[in-house]
Amino acid sequence: MKRKIGLTSKKPSKTGARATAKKPAKSSGRTKPSVTVLPETDENTLCVEMKGLIRRQDYEKNFRNRILAITSKKRRFNVLIFYAPSFKGWEPEAADLSLKSIMELGKKINRQACINTPNMVVFRNKLSSALFGGQTRYFDKDNYDEALAWVKGGRGKKTG
Repeated sequence: MKRKIGLTSKKPSKTGARATAKKPAKSSGRTKPSVTVLPETDENTLCVEMKGLIRRQDYEKNFRNRILAITSKKRRFNVLIFYAPSFKGWEPEAADLSLKSIMELGKKINRQACINTPNMVVFRNKLSSALFGGQTRYFDKDNYDEALAWVKGGRGKKTG
């Protein structure tokens, strides 16, 4: 009987290959979210931090669903996005949902403050600028308070 390549028995091999394989690091069962809602969030303004590689479930739960909740009560909203130094971009499914969100909700933005924004995000925002309804401003990472004051000052009427 020929041995099939790729199939292994449940017993460890005599070469010890199974014993020397690296085990994944143990985790607490939870990974830190790639999108975190910041405490400055209120009924008009969603404030988030994006870090690492953005996962769809984090984007949906902590960004899109919260914006949908705001827009169910108000016509327009503000958003502040702080890009952490660890930000790497979006997983494909998160990128698809982000584009869908921009197309569906972008016109409802009153003010958008982007802090520590990577060039790829600035470029994406410029390409999709026709889909955004309000103003977008970019701030350095040291200007969080200024960005927060500006974005929250955008309540009510369209300013741009």
